[in-house]
Order: sequence, then structure tokens, then C-alpha cells
Amino acid sequence: MAGIISAIGYIGFTSSQMLAGAKLASASFEGFDMTTALIVMGIITVGYTVLGGMNAVIYTDTIQWIVLIGGLCFIGIPLAYNAIGGIDAIRSTVSKDFLSMGNVTWQTLVNWGVTIIPIWFVGMTLYQRIYASRDVKEAKKAWFIAGLFEWPIMAFMGVALGLFARVAAEQGMFEHLGFLNASMMDPEMGLPLLLKTILPIGLMGNNDVCLFFCNTINSR
Repeated sequence: MAGIISAIGYIGFTSSQMLAGAKLASASFEGFDMTTALIVMGIITVGYTVLGGMNAVIYTDTIQWIVLIGGLCFIGIPLAYNAIGGIDAIRSTVSKDFLSMGNVTWQTLVNWGVTIIPIWFVGMTLYQRIYASRDVKEAKKAWFIAGLFEWPIMAFMGVALGLFARVAAEQGMFEHLGFLNASMMDPEMGLPLLLKTILPIGLMGNNDVCLFFCNTINSR
């Protein structure tokens, strides 16, 4: 039963990860079309997992999370917040609904309950990590730490960057890229376009990695 649910759930989950990475790459590198980017992301994601097994997943996850958290906390969020003009600019640009914790419909909650919550009970990646722990104590500690990073830390940082991207789009920050306002663009393109616009070239590499995994989490 767990295998069937995982297979169904991870078809959408894995494909959304690859699509998020492809959108990021196509937005960051000129002349890199979506189809080519999607193929490259798929090969890299599947290849290192197949060749390296569980060790590859553990080591790369650790490095990725360090780059992700560090890049967002010390580079992405501060620079984006400053570029859009701070809290006053946010409040004057978007409606109050964007700043409310209760701005969610019951249909969305049901959708999350069907597509996200069951995966946490049967996800093969979660069981792999539990079985890889030295003992029960280590498994419990790792589960708690991972949960803390996933929510609220990563969840709120991802939402914050998404909000900054929306404000930037409404301010016309992406006009030079062909997007006059937020209604003219794919919402998932906002984040990579924001960092592409505000970051100097030397910092784009680290934050491209950060955004790939940020989009991965948000796509869930």
C-alpha cells in the first residue's frame, strides 16, 4: 500500500522538482530553452542518485541545505528586501491579503491534505533516512531537526522571497526582461527573475542552487 501511494505521489513530486529546476535554469541563462533545461535537470537528478545510492543523497542533501540556508539568510533575502524598498514598499504595493496568515481557502487546505500530508506518512525518502540512522535516538533527533528546518524556517523564507518577487514584479523591476507586471508572467518565474535582477554576477551561482531547492520545496 505504501509503495502504491509513494509511486502515485512521487510522479508529480519528482516531475515538479525537475520542472522547477528547468524554469530556474532557463530564466538564468540566456538561450537555454525549457526542454533542454528539463532534460539536463532530469539526467543530473536521476544520475547522481542511481550512481551514488544513499550516500550520494545524504552528502548532496547536506551540502545543498548548507548552501540553501546560508544563501537565503545572508544573501538572497537581505538583498531582495533592500531592493524592493523594505516593509513600507511591500505594504503599499500588495493588498493586505498577502500579509495575512489566514488568506487560504478551505479548498486549498483540502488539496494540501490530499497531495502533501499522505506522502509524509509513506514517503520512501523518509523511511530511507530513518533506517540509515545509527539508533532510535539518532533517528528521532534527525526527524525533529529536519522538521524544524522544513517548517517553519524554510517555509517562511520561501514565502518571503515569493512575496518579494511579487512586489518587484508590480514595481516594474522586470520590465527590461519583457514583463511589465505580475499578470504577464508565470508566478514560478518570479523568484529566479528577482535574484537574476538584484544579484551581481559573482553571486548568481550560489543562489541559483538555492533557488532550485527553494522552488523544489514550494512546488510541493
